[in-house]
Amino acid sequence: MKKLNLFLSLLLTIILFSCSNDDDGVNENQISELVGTWKITEKIENGATISLIPGCEAESGYIFQSDNRYIENDFGTVNLGNSTRCDDDGIPGSWSISENTLRLNYDAFDGEPAFSLNFEFEISGETLILIYTEGNFTERSTYTRI
Repeated sequence: MKKLNLFLSLLLTIILFSCSNDDDGVNENQISELVGTWKITEKIENGATISLIPGCEAESGYIFQSDNRYIENDFGTVNLGNSTRCDDDGIPGSWSISENTLRLNYDAFDGEPAFSLNFEFEISGETLILIYTEGNFTERSTYTRI
């Protein structure tokens, strides 16, 4: 009886430690598809299409690197009174994927503290869609690989 208990305990231990963890929700294809440079092509906030200023906001996007780092190129128009200027904030951070969620961990930048945002995402060919929801606010941004 002792031998049977020892055998069953050993067998159970082997089974538990030999199982791989497939429950992390990470799809290697999603990771390889995400790596690259993406430029925004459309932004919709709460169902309304937001016009992107050509040569400025329309140049915004992400560079996702294979080492799980990224840079958000966030172009914005700065009003200078009689004229405007387009400024780029290259915001660095790290990224991770779990199922259909892309988590962006923004590094502390330009006096701002570090923070994280979760996006529902999908990739289809050369198109990346990021959906951010907070309370009653939803932003759906579409990017094209360049």
